[in-house]
Amino acid sequence: MKSLFSIAIIIGLTSCASHQAKEVYTAFDDVFIPTRSRSKNTNGTLRAMLDEQDRLILQKTSPSTLEKIEEGDPLFLDDVIALYQGGISDDVIIQYIHHTRSSYRLSHEQIRKLKNAGISEKLINYMIDTGR
Repeated sequence: MKSLFSIAIIIGLTSCASHQAKEVYTAFDDVFIPTRSRSKNTNGTLRAMLDEQDRLILQKTSPSTLEKIEEGDPLFLDDVIALYQGGISDDVIIQYIHHTRSSYRLSHEQIRKLKNAGISEKLINYMIDTGR
């Protein structure tokens, strides 16, 4: 009986370990991110993407977006728009999205919102590709 119980525990622990290795996705309004990507280990890299002038602009125009960047959190559509309209390049925004492993599932309405805000096709296409 004891050995049968021990085997059941080992199987249960092995099963739990394999579930932990899988990425679990958390849904937000317009972005899905793997929960493992929330690790703040990449903070230094992400902070380095913005120079001091970019930080000052964001501090004035969108402090909540700057806070997300400082924390390594995913960007929502309004954050992407704030960054782009604040003069942050496509490449820097794409690099940030890549580092946070964000995945966007954009509706036609959300794509239209990005286009109306002047977001480049390059950035929109990158965001669409993350959801595939």
